[in-house]
Amino acid sequence: MDLQRPRVLVVDDDLDLGSMIQTALGPIGYTVELAADATTGFARLERGDIDLVLLDRLLPDMNGLEWCQRVRGQTRYGYLPIIMITGLAGDAARHAGFAAGVDDYITKPFTVQDLRDRVEAWMRTCRYLQAVRADQRVELAQQKEVLAAALTTSHDLTRLMLLLTETLESRKTEASSPEATAHLQAKFQDAANALAVRINVLLGQELGRPQAN
Repeated sequence: MDLQRPRVLVVDDDLDLGSMIQTALGPIGYTVELAADATTGFARLERGDIDLVLLDRLLPDMNGLEWCQRVRGQTRYGYLPIIMITGLAGDAARHAGFAAGVDDYITKPFTVQDLRDRVEAWMRTCRYLQAVRADQRVELAQQKEVLAAALTTSHDLTRLMLLLTETLESRKTEASSPEATAHLQAKFQDAANALAVRINVLLGQELGRPQAN
């Protein structure tokens, strides 16, 4: 879902009902598109940018429950609220809908306010889940940055240890010349400076992360 008007897809062969839903949801910020059968509804979903579906139980070319099951079987649609609109009342019908993957039920006849309330409630859920996913993506990016810095720090530390080993080995064999000693000191200083920079980066990234409550 983006910052544009949320898009609601009505999959129902009752054109009068579709027109009524457009009239009800349009003024409160929604774009409503109509699909008169299951095939058209699937085709519209494939093009993307649908935020919520209002689905009829009885479609000309497919049962609405089967339509819902097929959508739920496709992970590329992500989290897509599906509200079934039907004249079939009773616990058995509602149970069958929920088992097929329906999120909510609106039983005909219904009021405009009830329709608006349910659509708004599910869109709030969508916005919340979108915010959670965005936070998770930021957290993952931060973790990757810290890991990259840690790997580089490990490399710099290894470099410093190798220089120390080299120094100890040279002292075992012969006295170093002033030039060799100065050169080795310069290498030590460079390695130590690089390591200090990496450690500061790691500390800065860790301190900048939000702390858990």
